[in-house]
Order: sequence, then structure tokens, then C-alpha cells
Amino acid sequence: MDWNRDWLYWANQTGHVQRTSLTQVKTEVVPTPLPVCLIKVDQMSGSLYWVSCDQYTIGTTAAGSHYPQQLYRTTKEIRDFYLDWLRGGILWLEEDQILTMSMTGGKAKGLLQLAGGVSGNIAFDLRANSLLWNSKRAGWLLISIIVILFFLILKLLTSCDSWA
Repeated sequence: MDWNRDWLYWANQTGHVQRTSLTQVKTEVVPTPLPVCLIKVDQMSGSLYWVSCDQYTIGTTAAGSHYPQQLYRTTKEIRDFYLDWLRGGILWLEEDQILTMSMTGGKAKGLLQLAGGVSGNIAFDLRANSLLWNSKRAGWLLISIIVILFFLILKLLTSCDSWA
């Protein structure tokens, strides 16, 4: 759901993405190069982020554009996918590792290796900048401090790159 622009997005059974205007009688197809099964919307820009149905590709289609872009490709399965549009990041679970990268693309960085494995899905709290999951060995784990530290370090590194 794109709350600011009144669009409802969905992927049909064949992986084709469509959107419907909640204020007008209008439905459109959103082009993607691959069938898509996971969709997230950047609430600030209206851009669409997606994971292919084969679970190996993360991509985006900019708001108002019909030119999709592949941001990341892997040989491992992407199990969960989160859009941190407040801080401009993408997070995902690939096997037992949480990875992240900028919403504009770039190199993926390992955020955390989940030694205990994950049972079920991971939940992302956008406002608290926290991830929650159920470990196969233990109960619920909260890593908000790790995520916050990671984004602070990433911001610091980005600032340092601009000085060079």
C-alpha cells in the first residue's frame, strides 16, 4: 500500500505486479523483468521494491517510471525482505544471514549471522529500527542496538567517503 499516493499494489498468481488507485477507477500493470512475489513500497518516494518469485533477485521500479532495475542477485534463497524507507535501507534474510544495502543499490553488506537459525519469519519494526525473530535454539531475540549501530557506522563511513 502506498498511503501517500493512494495506490494498492499486488502480485497475481503469475508474478505480474499491478496497482489500483484508491481514489480513481484505474488499474495499471507495473513492469518487472521477472515474476515477483514480494512487494514493498517506499512511502517517501512511491518507488516499488520487489523480490522475484525464484527468491534470488531484489529489484526496484522508480515511482512514475516503467524501467525496473535489478539491485541484487544471489545464488542463495532470499527468505524475508524489509524496506527501511525512513533510513534508506533494504534488509533481507538469506539463509541464516541478515544482509543490508542502500535503497539505491550498491554492495550488499552482512549485518548479522544467525548462528541459532531462524524458526518462521522475521519481523521488522520500522520506527524502533529493530528486527525480531524466533530462534530455533532460544526464544525471541531483539537486535535493535546492533541495527542502530550498523546504520550509524554506515552513515559515518558514507560521510568519510565524501571527505576523500
